[in-house]
Amino acid sequence: MESSSAAAQSVVCGESSAMNYAHQSPLAASFGSNEFGDSAGPARLYGAVVDKQLETRAAAAKLCKHRKRLNCVTVMMALLLPWVSFVVMFGIVSFYVHYAAPVTTTLAATCAWFFCAALNFSAWQTWKIGAEDRFYRLYMGIALTVATSFGWVLGDISFWQYMQPTYHIDHLATYS
Repeated sequence: MESSSAAAQSVVCGESSAMNYAHQSPLAASFGSNEFGDSAGPARLYGAVVDKQLETRAAAAKLCKHRKRLNCVTVMMALLLPWVSFVVMFGIVSFYVHYAAPVTTTLAATCAWFFCAALNFSAWQTWKIGAEDRFYRLYMGIALTVATSFGWVLGDISFWQYMQPTYHIDHLATYS
């Protein structure tokens, strides 16, 4: 088995195949072919060379196949959920809902932030256990927390700087 893995590594690394025929007779080595070599033995039977080449290629393919497949749904969720979280939090905190019901808005934002904190705690527990999807959970927890926090802070800045004065002007009493 060691010789096949060494041969597979030589195929992968692109080493010369002349080194693999060191066991040939001097006459065969001088002509560069194996037609004058000994014809007996399992390595010289008809089709054995092809079988050996296929075995070497299979071992090389097995060595090269270390990549992990990705699930498109989880990749899209990893990209879109933090963005949606930011947009929803920014919209709730920045616009008329905050002006009409400030306590409810603050309570909703606090609940969303505590949900993200609980997700981070769960992800940390999963990371310590060593589950297979630990990176994805930790990424989602951190990304949602950052997106929710930025949505809350930037929405609050936008509300107090731009929207609240506008809503005050709209709700002024008019006299005729």
